[in-house]
Amino acid sequence: MKKITLILSLIIFVTIGFAQTGDELTDDPEAKEILDELTHDPKAKEILDELSKNFKSYESVRMFFEYKLTSKQDTVTESYSGYLFTKSSDKYKLIIPGIETFSDGEKVWQYNKNVAEINVTYADPENNSLLTPYSLLSIYEEDFKYLLKAEVEFEVKRKKDGKITTKKEKMYMVDLYPEDVSKSPYSIIRLWINMEKTEIISVKYFGKDGGDYIIDIIEFSPNVIIDDKIFEYQKANYPKNVELIDLTE
Repeated sequence: MKKITLILSLIIFVTIGFAQTGDELTDDPEAKEILDELTHDPKAKEILDELSKNFKSYESVRMFFEYKLTSKQDTVTESYSGYLFTKSSDKYKLIIPGIETFSDGEKVWQYNKNVAEINVTYADPENNSLLTPYSLLSIYEEDFKYLLKAEVEFEVKRKKDGKITTKKEKMYMVDLYPEDVSKSPYSIIRLWINMEKTEIISVKYFGKDGGDYIIDIIEFSPNVIIDDKIFEYQKANYPKNVELIDLTE
């Protein structure tokens, strides 16, 4: 579930150095006031507001991404690619090797191919561990501090017509870190945003468990035609030996 929540978020970004500095200054009221001003940067908020506005204006989105988990020694310990489909504010489908997770807004189905099980639960908008891409695009307003750290240019992967190529793009680097670091599983989250289209290109989560989680969005296709059936459970689409565990009954 942790990996699934990471991929569904695809949003936010923070630097270690600034997060540590914030913790050191919070005991000094005057310094804290200065820090609050610095870390609620109007320019960063403008970028994040535009990002949120753009995403929420799309009727649907299809994303192809690459995910990898690295250790603190920069050793890749896990990597794979997958797809994320979203429609309206609460429908989504995530496909990664061995697991499919999808929701019609009322229920959530998770199909684990390795154990031949489908677990069914109610979608819970109050459960922060199961945030949808849409709701995650507004949590920065209350739960994070933010700062525009830099404008950079580097090579990114892009997928078009089934082929993956690389190209240089200009990015905003917007730093966010949790208002309450003690309650967050991440000490840092780093987000790169395309300057021309205001779209997320890459997200890096610095986990407190010693691992860093990186999601690179290779293809971002808004307003594509997506059949609502992919967000619903269709028994005929799964092997006969799959066990359905319905926790909503």
